[in-house]
Amino acid sequence: MPVLFVGWTLNFEMAFYVCFALSLLAPVRARPLLLSVMIVGGMLAAMAFGNGVITFYANTLVLEFLAGCAIAWFLLSETAKQIMPRVPVWPVALLGIAGFALTSEGVGDGLGRHILYGVPAALLVFAVASHDLYRKPFAKSLLQALGDRSYSAYLLHPIILSILAVFVFEYLGTGILGVSVMLIGGVGLTLLVSDITYKFLELPANKWLRACFGIAGPSTPVTARPD
Repeated sequence: MPVLFVGWTLNFEMAFYVCFALSLLAPVRARPLLLSVMIVGGMLAAMAFGNGVITFYANTLVLEFLAGCAIAWFLLSETAKQIMPRVPVWPVALLGIAGFALTSEGVGDGLGRHILYGVPAALLVFAVASHDLYRKPFAKSLLQALGDRSYSAYLLHPIILSILAVFVFEYLGTGILGVSVMLIGGVGLTLLVSDITYKFLELPANKWLRACFGIAGPSTPVTARPD
């Protein structure tokens, strides 16, 4: 576990990126199978033989990365290109939301938990990704701006909330006033600081790193729904 505890997710992400990069060395048709073998095999090996740091990667959460790969593989296939522009995706999104609403917090941990949460998450990702690829894109909005800054907010919010709590609870207590100020102030400060770090740290750092490695900026292919 890293010092900044929310960074635990990044450890899974980096491991996935390594496996994904290695799979690109294989022929195109073999890549999904190779990636699946590396992820599932690595998880099973960590379960059976791991100790210390290695046991971290025995978490069945890694299977959700494969779910994302399966969604991408299907949505970029010729079959999807033929049928998805004509198929409504909002029912899939509603199923995902319903799945989260019906899932109990008392499901414990392990594979069962990741199935109960992973399946609704996969449905939502499928619906949103389908919309991005096969529908007219949404206009620029506040939600999109918040999404752009979500990574900065994710990393910074524990620090901001910890510092704010020292002052708020010290002077206002832990009653309804203190909790209310903590909630409003925490969200507001997180948004403000995230906006600053996104504009002046995250974007310039990404631009500089891409320039160093000669990587073009990100782009999203959009196939608008036929009228």
